[in-house]
Amino acid sequence: MQQITDQKELDKIPTVFQLGFRVFFLAGSLFCVIALFLWGSQFFQGIKISPLGGSFWWHSHEMIFGFALAIIAGFLLTAVQTWTGIPGIKGLKLALLFLLWLLARILLLFPTLLPASEYSLIAISIIDLLFIPAVAFVLAYPIIVNKQWRNLIFIPILILLFIENLIMHLGLWLNTPTISFDAAWAGVFTVVMLISVMGGRVIPFFTAKATATNQPSAILLLELLANLPILIVITYFIATRPDFVSNQALVIIFSTAAFFQLIRFARWRFWLCFKNPLLWSLHASYLFIPLGLTLLALHFAGFNVSQSQALHSLTVGAIGGLILAMMARVSLGHTGRKLQTLRGMGIAFMLMILAGIFRSPLAAFDLLSPMMSLKLSFVFFILAYSIFLRRYIPILLQRRIDGRTG
Repeated sequence: MQQITDQKELDKIPTVFQLGFRVFFLAGSLFCVIALFLWGSQFFQGIKISPLGGSFWWHSHEMIFGFALAIIAGFLLTAVQTWTGIPGIKGLKLALLFLLWLLARILLLFPTLLPASEYSLIAISIIDLLFIPAVAFVLAYPIIVNKQWRNLIFIPILILLFIENLIMHLGLWLNTPTISFDAAWAGVFTVVMLISVMGGRVIPFFTAKATATNQPSAILLLELLANLPILIVITYFIATRPDFVSNQALVIIFSTAAFFQLIRFARWRFWLCFKNPLLWSLHASYLFIPLGLTLLALHFAGFNVSQSQALHSLTVGAIGGLILAMMARVSLGHTGRKLQTLRGMGIAFMLMILAGIFRSPLAAFDLLSPMMSLKLSFVFFILAYSIFLRRYIPILLQRRIDGRTG
């Protein structure tokens, strides 16, 4: 009788708030399209927007701590239920967590909704800063209860993101934009490290499962050599680029990370995935990590590759591409559907890969004019996520097809 009552109570929860991936995948993707459209409208058309911190600060901040963090939260808050067997956050608690994220997005874009004063700036910053600790608490509790210490690795990464977000806001309070943008760089590399850790778990697993092959065992030394240099880079930018770190040292750090990331990637048997868009999209997007690290090594070695062009290999190609590929797969699996590519999603994945190519390597090596590369990348990125929203909004808003809750 108790189980029946509990199920009736669960059925009363709006579908979008039954598990973290639903609301955060939906809202995060929609926000990404809106934010890119606004940024592109100002950049290309001169349409004025006045977000907190100015357009460049807002764009840098929101693509990391608005868009990417929402998807990360949705993924982790869903995965922790699978890891621990403890039901994930849902219902009112999930709705309140989402509203905290949403309120920060609104106030950062429209700060004039609050009276003009230094207290308003502090209030907006506090609202934005509260989201990461809230997610970390909800994530950590079931992991600690079940003593699954291996999965606690994500908590230090969330703490790093909180510190970087705090520094970005401190840059506004102290009117020192340099530390804000260094923190934004650190934030990008923290997200890259997070998706490297997550990708190292799920990409070889998904590949082996879909191709009926043995999953390659992770090699601890290789994992460390691929990811520790990224952690060093994060520390470098949090410390606001200390002078004692030479360009030659940075070349070694980025080259080491790129080399071992590529070796690690090759062990995942990408050549088995070409006929499956849900798989090749993961592999192709991940390849932008060693590519971006290589471009950064070339930049610090003195080649004519800008930091921005190299960075966007990581932000557009790796982060944007992997988020799209992961959402497409996770949303199917957690709604009880077969892992089959939905109509149009193969095109969306290809557009996202092209967005990364046009934004970074083509621009970096002057194979296309910078402005044309930028415009095409914007268009491809927005189209890719628009296709995702068109195909997945019904899935994210409808109940599981197998009748289960979640």
